[in-house]
Amino acid sequence: MMYLRAQHASVPVIVVSANEDRAVMRHCIDFGASGYIPNRLDIETMRAAVRAVLDGGRWTPPDLDLSTPTIPAPWCAAFRR
Repeated sequence: MMYLRAQHASVPVIVVSANEDRAVMRHCIDFGASGYIPNRLDIETMRAAVRAVLDGGRWTPPDLDLSTPTIPAPWCAAFRR
């Protein structure tokens, strides 16, 4: 994701995944994703999430707290160099 963001900074990236681990979601946002959409969501919610990102916003599940700092996973240091 970091390569994609570095090469195409103006293109919003949305992760759609079955993984609902809050740390994974947060790391995706920290590494530059504009949205994280769990694939269990209904199509209308997914559509609204994509629209929000395409309109310049950011979208994550409402219960994901982005206000608190994350504790970096051990593998994160290698990607941030």
